[in-house]
Amino acid sequence: MIVRGQDLIEGGAPRSVTVDLTHTGYRLNPGHSLRLHISTPRGAGLSTPRRAVLAGATLSAMALTAGTSSPARAADSGDAEILWPQVRRPKDLGRIPYWDAAELSVAIRRRIVSCVEVMTAYLDHIDRINPKVNALVSLRPRTDLLKEARAKDRLLDQGACQGWMHGFPHAVKDLADVEGMPTTYGLIPLSTVTPATADSLFVERIRAAGAIFIGKTNTPELGLGSHTYNNVFGTTYNAYDQSKAAGGSSGGAAVAVALRMLPVADGSDFMGSLRNPPGWNNVLGLRPSYGRVPSFGGDVFIDQGGVEGPIARTALDLALLLRTMSGHDDRAPMSLTEDTAPLTDLMGRQHGKRVAWLGDLGGYLPMERDVLDVTRTALQHFSRLGMTVTTLDALPTSADFDGNADLWPTWLTYRHWLSGMAVKTAYDFALRGLLKPEALYEYEGLTVGADGNGPLTAVDVYANSVKRSGMYRAFRDLFDTYDYVVLPTAQVMPFDATAHWPRHIEGVEMSSYHRWMEVATIGTLIGAPTLAVPAGFNEAGLPIGLQVIAGNRDDFSLLDLAQAWERQTGFVHGTLPGLLSTT
Repeated sequence: MIVRGQDLIEGGAPRSVTVDLTHTGYRLNPGHSLRLHISTPRGAGLSTPRRAVLAGATLSAMALTAGTSSPARAADSGDAEILWPQVRRPKDLGRIPYWDAAELSVAIRRRIVSCVEVMTAYLDHIDRINPKVNALVSLRPRTDLLKEARAKDRLLDQGACQGWMHGFPHAVKDLADVEGMPTTYGLIPLSTVTPATADSLFVERIRAAGAIFIGKTNTPELGLGSHTYNNVFGTTYNAYDQSKAAGGSSGGAAVAVALRMLPVADGSDFMGSLRNPPGWNNVLGLRPSYGRVPSFGGDVFIDQGGVEGPIARTALDLALLLRTMSGHDDRAPMSLTEDTAPLTDLMGRQHGKRVAWLGDLGGYLPMERDVLDVTRTALQHFSRLGMTVTTLDALPTSADFDGNADLWPTWLTYRHWLSGMAVKTAYDFALRGLLKPEALYEYEGLTVGADGNGPLTAVDVYANSVKRSGMYRAFRDLFDTYDYVVLPTAQVMPFDATAHWPRHIEGVEMSSYHRWMEVATIGTLIGAPTLAVPAGFNEAGLPIGLQVIAGNRDDFSLLDLAQAWERQTGFVHGTLPGLLSTT
């Protein structure tokens, strides 16, 4: 569909412009006009006529309808660049948790439903679903939460809306602080933990956006391992099969979003924790660029392995939460100063983009057959979006990085250094008796060394950083040719929840508790933003995902890809967990 009209160009007369809606998924509603603003570099000039694509325009949202669904889109609450959905009050208020986060936001702000009705619907839904999966922990009393919801309604009565999450039920991953709530790290017994006296930085921002904190999401001990189990709360089970693992360490968060117990969730990621749980539960996750979501406390310079980020069911929801969590803060000197508003300006235009499929790195990574079958089949969706896919059989190399052969040794030193120090804190505070084997493995890697020949030294860490820098340069060259690098989110499908980790993959023994997640080390080591999107299901109905790595600080391209992927595949809403069909 082509729409033609005129727009005032800075410093000149009206010019003829053309907007191509053909590949965007939107169409112009009958009787509506299109308002177009084109941003061009100062002094760039503009020829007549000029073709303007949606990626460079802000459209009057009232004029557009999504081609894949009937609701009109409307701008709201000062976010004119966001295409907010239109919603109607459901006859059954028990359907409220099935709204996506953007839909819920519109419904609350336009008083289609009250915050009390929202909280009641969510708590009823949680009461039915959570006992079967154990995703939400430290849940607060219903009476307290309804009291807070009534206070949110009173603010709306007075014409005050705190933000797009006004009245949202939200649960924070149990590695971050929420004022007045316990933070157990999956380690400290509830009988001994002291409630937090202040919010973590990103939690401050979610609170300021209007959320009501209902509890925490479950995580493995100290966030170690991509399987969410601990001795404080027990095991979190997969949204699609309650005999299987949910992934980790953001397992509780991903399961809660997949089962509609939360509109969106925060998570954190060092070795795939915002990628494997979404992949195993058919939702979206994003490991942002370091500094995109700032944090404070402890070291604020060196520890760049772990980051916080969003989990959601739609690209817009993912972008909205990332925008809320993002932005510079002086307490975090490495935090990015970039404007966060463009993060939600999604158009889903990926035509012509180039994808490098790394798969199992030419057989280097042991990988279950189902993982490769499902993810390879999913590559066709890139082609259907007008993208080209090229298979590469090995990591790129440079003078300081020898590709596949250097990947695991580089990771071990980096991981033992940072994770070992985190475990050392618990170890030194007389919690060593509570530590599970995974934690002790990281501590011993720090104190004994990855090769067992002595503790890690400053020389070891520096030499490893040089190798990691070489890896970054190799990928920087690769991104000169390709826009994205794509791999599976894990090397195995969801495994038995009673196991601690997979001991073998296709007959190859795993040398550590996290070797089966080696596929997730790449994005972390090069400090690149990495998106997790659903890839589909195996014959047993278990999901797996794709992780898409973009160039340095190119988070927006990944969010825009998520938008295109969502429209193309329909995976999240097309195949609901069985637990939802029984409620």
